[in-house]
Amino acid sequence: MPRSYKFKIIMGGVSNPEIIPFFDNSEFSGEDFSHIGITINSIECMTNFGDSYLFILWHLNQKKRFEFMLSSFCHGARGGLIYIDKSSMNSYREARRWITQFRNEIKNIPLIILSFQSDATHREVANEKIKRLFEAYRINGHYNISAHEEINYILKKDFFKFLIEVYNGQNSIEYSDLSLLFPKEEKDFIEFLKNYQICPLCKEKNHIDNLKDFYFSQKEEVMLLRERFFELKDKYTHLGPGWTHSLNLGILCCSCYKKYFNNAKS
Repeated sequence: MPRSYKFKIIMGGVSNPEIIPFFDNSEFSGEDFSHIGITINSIECMTNFGDSYLFILWHLNQKKRFEFMLSSFCHGARGGLIYIDKSSMNSYREARRWITQFRNEIKNIPLIILSFQSDATHREVANEKIKRLFEAYRINGHYNISAHEEINYILKKDFFKFLIEVYNGQNSIEYSDLSLLFPKEEKDFIEFLKNYQICPLCKEKNHIDNLKDFYFSQKEEVMLLRERFFELKDKYTHLGPGWTHSLNLGILCCSCYKKYFNNAKS
């Protein structure tokens, strides 16, 4: 049976939340980051087994006036991400500080380094320095973020697979056949949401989670229903204009489903 997991992840090392590498698809709030010292967003990934993993990302502001809140911000975190900008030696020094602070708050918290180079023509931090940092502080993993989006998307899937293994406490052998997708980034799913987010009866918006479950579910009965739905959709698109104006194809919202199908059963 598919399962749902939720992990809180604390992040440090990038002073501008609007340019966070690897998570630029998440809309971190620069205003929250500046005013309250933290900005929170989430990324969901789904596995080929139907399991859902929601990573709640807490990006912390490194300014001194927010240090008194660090314990509260770190409470309940399952892991930490440390960014190092190889174009800045100061970023490397800040990374060491973040590692120490996170480990002081949560003794054995798994930490992963994400290194990137903001200026392609200027570099101050050598790979050897990051390697020594990795070994000295017993860091759990290191990912070097590329400047190429296509490479990053492949790396991103590998990275989140690693997060699941580390933060879920599982042996990597158990996940050897694991593959991931990110619902909010799948073009076909985005198109599906666009076409079927409105209930054809009451005209209210469908819950995205319900549409997501329908689209990605691995349950046999749902897969069969989905297959029939898309077969019907293909036939609908080949109907003439006269028919498409009089027929409305869509997915019922929860309220309409309960209203009409419960009445039908009784």
